[in-house]
Amino acid sequence: MRTLQEHVDDLDRMVDGGNVPKHEIRSQIAFIGREVAALQADYARLAEAHEELQESQLARIRQLEAENVRLIASNQQPPFEPLGEPTFEPPELPNKRWSRQPDH
Repeated sequence: MRTLQEHVDDLDRMVDGGNVPKHEIRSQIAFIGREVAALQADYARLAEAHEELQESQLARIRQLEAENVRLIASNQQPPFEPLGEPTFEPPELPNKRWSRQPDH
């Protein structure tokens, strides 16, 4: 698939060449216009989706901040266990005595 810039370059060559029929130049201009309109529509759709996402995330952040303030004010623990030092219990080893002298 060719890029929009390549189509613009084609149009530039058509105009510079001077021997291209007018209808081909107009066709190229119409194609570029349609591509630009499609890009503008995509941009508008993406900008709207981005704004909606930001609004929902901001609402969630405010909700979590309010929850934190409520928990701090009531001196309650958060609804999760805070990460502390990991506890590790080594496995039990067989009760053998090790010595440097071989068994005879």
